[in-house]
Amino acid sequence: MFLAGDAAHTHSPKGGQGMNVSIQDAYNLIWKLGAVITNGAQPTILETYETERRPVAKQLMTLDSRLVRAYEDEENDNSSGIYEVREQYAGFMAGIDITYPHSTLVTQGEEDGATNFAKNLRLGMRLPSFLVVYQCDGVPIHLAKRLVSDGSWRLLVFSGDLRQPERMNALAHFAETFSRCSHLMNLQGIQVPKGRCPILELLLIQSSPRSAVNLLDLPELFHPFDHLTGWDYWKAFADDRDQAYKGYGIDKNGPGCLVLCRPDQHVAWIGSMENTSELDSYFSSIFGRS
Repeated sequence: MFLAGDAAHTHSPKGGQGMNVSIQDAYNLIWKLGAVITNGAQPTILETYETERRPVAKQLMTLDSRLVRAYEDEENDNSSGIYEVREQYAGFMAGIDITYPHSTLVTQGEEDGATNFAKNLRLGMRLPSFLVVYQCDGVPIHLAKRLVSDGSWRLLVFSGDLRQPERMNALAHFAETFSRCSHLMNLQGIQVPKGRCPILELLLIQSSPRSAVNLLDLPELFHPFDHLTGWDYWKAFADDRDQAYKGYGIDKNGPGCLVLCRPDQHVAWIGSMENTSELDSYFSSIFGRS
């Protein structure tokens, strides 16, 4: 039995958070149920519903208590701390300043200092969104709009400046090692029945100007072919506006970075482009496949 929303936490309407938190409770649970029922994930991931959402409910109750006291003080002409409380909890009230703890679904892995590859990201946090442009047509898009809620994990591949031959070689090496991992390739959608979203989708964000890179020179992982729908040109992006790499704290000239986002857009794992084996271990622990 799972409790969500006002069945799990009741409070005053002062903060206007009832619907917001309730929907987030339900979504946190629903995508995990979908992963278990539809894609064969281990049922143990359902235990993370409580470990992730119970602290949020407690924080909601703390916020509510502080707001009630602030309103009472204002009515008694003793204080006007309502705006101070709202400002302090602005990120929480917006639903974006929530970081989930370490678990099967949020794990660093064994690679030392992996979070140094993306210095402004924390494991478990909701991925911030920045403007990038499609490599195929140059149309700008906020990255969050590309991470649609369809139950898919997204592996964001930050390759760096592909004008540098060593970065293009590193990307080709990543694609080759990824393709040799049959487990990851299956998750990426090779054997997923038609009409069902892939468990894992790869998206490339490169830091050189869009005009400096030919989409068709990229590994086929980032413009795959489907016999029914043809070529998919919507998996590669350029950071033409220099927002994403700076915002995430990723070195354009570094070794390359992988950021794995869960279906709810929270950061699940961070590693280097050379660490596909650790990524494979992450999914093996969830889906129990070899």
